Amino acid sequence: MNNNSNTVSNSAKSDKNELSSELKNFFEFDLNKFVKALAHSIDYALMENFSLSNHSWNVAYLSLMISRGLGLPEDEVLDIFYCGLLHDNGFIETTLSFFKKRIFMSKKDMLNYAESLSMHCEVGAENVRGFPFKKLDEKIILYHHENWDGSGPFGLSGDNIPLGARIVRLADWIDTTFNINPYTPNTNDIIEAAKKLSGKLFDPYVVEGFLKISEREKFWFDIFTLDASYLSSFLPENKILADWGYIFTLSDSFVKLIDSKSQFTGYHTTGITEKALIMADYYGYNTQRKFMFATAAALHDIGKLAIPTKILDKPGKLTTREFEIIKFHVYLTKRILRTIPHFEKVASWAGNHHEKLNGTGYPEKKKAANLSYECRLMAALDIFQALTEHRSYRRGMPAEEAIAMMREMVKVDLIDARAVEDIREVFIKQGKINELSVPEPYRLQTTDVAP
Repeated sequence: MNNNSNTVSNSAKSDKNELSSELKNFFEFDLNKFVKALAHSIDYALMENFSLSNHSWNVAYLSLMISRGLGLPEDEVLDIFYCGLLHDNGFIETTLSFFKKRIFMSKKDMLNYAESLSMHCEVGAENVRGFPFKKLDEKIILYHHENWDGSGPFGLSGDNIPLGARIVRLADWIDTTFNINPYTPNTNDIIEAAKKLSGKLFDPYVVEGFLKISEREKFWFDIFTLDASYLSSFLPENKILADWGYIFTLSDSFVKLIDSKSQFTGYHTTGITEKALIMADYYGYNTQRKFMFATAAALHDIGKLAIPTKILDKPGKLTTREFEIIKFHVYLTKRILRTIPHFEKVASWAGNHHEKLNGTGYPEKKKAANLSYECRLMAALDIFQALTEHRSYRRGMPAEEAIAMMREMVKVDLIDARAVEDIREVFIKQGKINELSVPEPYRLQTTDVAP
């Protein structure tokens, strides 16, 4: 009996120690700052494609204030705010489909056409499916272009449309129609237009909530001077307990958004992220470090959302000015990621992937002594991925040719020798390159690729 008791006791202690060890991996993660950082990158893309300035922030603010004007519970208000901030995350991939089909329009016509389709709503909702909403879900984004009278892309009407979607619908329409800024025409025009469309495009109940808050001049002055830090003052704190595995899952949902920026790098971030996970296992990283490194890989090119697509997809040699613009993306990546608590290493590993060991890289001209091994490995993975994938001006190289070119770069002190040889060991000698989930279009793509 005593032996059994001792066994049970020891088992309980073991379970407790294991649980305690697991809990040490969790920390408070500021979800507000994470989402706001990613929303910045979405707005850069919307500004390029549709000339919408500060759109995500304006829609988020309007959605937040209308929700509060209706007296909704704060948990729901926060979810609607997040959906307002991320509602157009599917627009970038939708825009890319226009380029693939060679549908060229004015920015205004493209915006109107894209908003009439369900595609960007479906893509956007899918991208945030794993997001930790408090009470609501991604259906707010899925149905944010539904009209009260049933004339929207999915044909839902009235109360069949989630309330959050009806709120974001009005907020989105206000900003896209009137391009809210300090020089916006008479605000009474906005109010009267919303009244006129009440019961048609918009839920009368939601319009009433908007009318209630729009009576105050401060409401308009706030949105005219809106920025991220000021918007934060309107939000309740939202910190969650998370580990790096969970944060990677959140970050990985934005990989598709980043890759969809260019038709010729449509698998770039996905490929590097897969390779980063494999290399982390090869080096025996613990679970937390593995997913921290993978998070950096997933977000290493988030700054590219600010780079004009015509430069990213240019079939010929870049001009000096165009190359300077390209360089901006790594600076922006680091700047965006540094705003997120606990992302210090992630920002460094992601933001230094174009630095070179001899100090000739960009944007900070860092030298070997100031580049951690993770920075060097990320740089090598980025080059390996880029060389083996198709670009607008050339076809991708076979893996061995890519390694041969990288070895030449090692000789002139540009990249790390160990990283290059380990990449060859893992992906060529061990055959891991054949285990990657390369989608067919990027394995066999031939159109618009130089021979």
